[in-house]
Order: sequence, then C-alpha cells, then structure tokens
Amino acid sequence: MTPKKMLQILKAWILKTAWYIYDHILGIILGTIISAIGLIAAFAKNLLFFLIEWLQLPTPLWLAITLTCLSCLLVYRIQNRNLSCLHSPIQKSNEKPSETIEYFTVAGDKWKTHIYSNGFSIEKIPLCDEHDLSLIFVNRHWTCPAFVTGDCKTNLTPDQISARRNFAESIIDRDMRKRSKV
Repeated sequence: MTPKKMLQILKAWILKTAWYIYDHILGIILGTIISAIGLIAAFAKNLLFFLIEWLQLPTPLWLAITLTCLSCLLVYRIQNRNLSCLHSPIQKSNEKPSETIEYFTVAGDKWKTHIYSNGFSIEKIPLCDEHDLSLIFVNRHWTCPAFVTGDCKTNLTPDQISARRNFAESIIDRDMRKRSKV
C-alpha cells in the first residue's frame, strides 16, 4: 500500500468514525430532550391532578376559623401601624411630651398643636373645623366622619393634607413668634 492510499483510508476511517459519533451523540441528545419533555409533562399533569384533588377536599372548620382570625389580625396590625405613624406628632425639639396643647384654625382646618418651652409640633392630620372631628382615611382620601352622611364637605387627598400642613405650620410658627415678642 502506498502512503497516498493509506492516507485516503485513514481519512475515510476518521470521517466514518466522526459521522458515527455525531449520529449517536445527536440521537442521545434528541432522545434525552424528548424524554425530559415527557417527564416534565407527566410531572406537571400529575401535579395538576393532585392540586385539583387537594383543593376539592373539604376544609376543616378549625382551619377555616384559624385562617380567618389570622388574616383579620394581620389586617389590624397593618392598619394600626399605618395609622399610628400618621397620628404621631413630629417633635421639633428633644423635650418631653407636650407641655400644652392648643388648637389653631388655619384656612378652614383645625390643627392640634403641641407647644413646648422651645418650640412646637403639629399633628400630621387636621381636624374638621366645622364638626371638630378627626379626619379618617377612606378610599385614599382623608374625610370628616360626617362626610359619609353628607353633612360635611371635607374630603382631602394626602397631597392636599401635606400642602395644608406646611401652610399651617408656617402660620402657626408666625403666631408663636408674635406671642413670644409680647
């Protein structure tokens, strides 16, 4: 055999071996992919049937009562935390709690003001000037409780409350400075 013939045989053998390996690897990869898809589909089908059966089981009464109480407790805690943050006064000094409390009416809103020896703070939420009631948070608005019955027109958004609070704080600060001069 000549070297040229041997080289051709070697090339043919390498090509045949590469094709054989490629064919088998491709078959293995495709078989694995098809098997994996089948397994995933079977698992999803069985999981779906299990969930449907489990959801159709009757709920024990004790579990329903417990879950209802826990969800009510969670809602209460969330609401209590939000409202306590809104109603706590912002202190401008490191003094003890307020020495005196005064109410100032500014632009139709009544503001509860804590007066300290060296400053003051006002509540975050005003009172209804007409009914002297704290505003309540309903449907993303701060309203007078009498608004629900139609006896009051006080209905403010949180942005309006913030703007009015800043305005009231400025007016009350001016009044407090006038008092201190006298």
